[in-house]
Amino acid sequence: MSRIQNRWIVFLFSLCALASFGATSQKPILYFWYGCEACYQLEKYLQVHGIGDDWQRQPATIYRSWRLDTKLFVVFEQLQVPWSTQWQWMAVASRGRVTLPDDSAFQDFLVKQGIDGRQLRSMWQAARINQATSELMEKAADVRHVPSVRVGERLIDGADYPSVEAFVEAVVAAQLAREAKPAP
Repeated sequence: MSRIQNRWIVFLFSLCALASFGATSQKPILYFWYGCEACYQLEKYLQVHGIGDDWQRQPATIYRSWRLDTKLFVVFEQLQVPWSTQWQWMAVASRGRVTLPDDSAFQDFLVKQGIDGRQLRSMWQAARINQATSELMEKAADVRHVPSVRVGERLIDGADYPSVEAFVEAVVAAQLAREAKPAP
């Protein structure tokens, strides 16, 4: 199969996924890892086009060490840290491996964002945080690569990144087209 044929297949798949996205009225779920450069770039693309709020985020726990990132996501959500701030953490984390929650880069980030590190550390130990982390991990048990996208029951696996990218581009194009049309 040629590259052009492959891109058309990906494009058609994206249109089908986009149609099912529109039919379900569910927000797509973007599975990520804070240390993933491709996840960061995809998130940047969503933000630049102004549709980042139309997506849900969920960390993928593909490797045991990623459980800490899932736990951090739960703590951030409990502290009501906005996604825009979490996205900034993704930019820091994707540049190099950090150790949570005591890493100096992480502590510097918290201070700059006005997040109370002591409150975060006490929440880190809370049983409800561990329970919520386990529940999130269970929901994403079938995710094997990041970034991946789920629309309804359909998972677009990050191992086929061109499909993920094409789907995101199709969603952005549809959003821009909707905004360009005058309201009836």
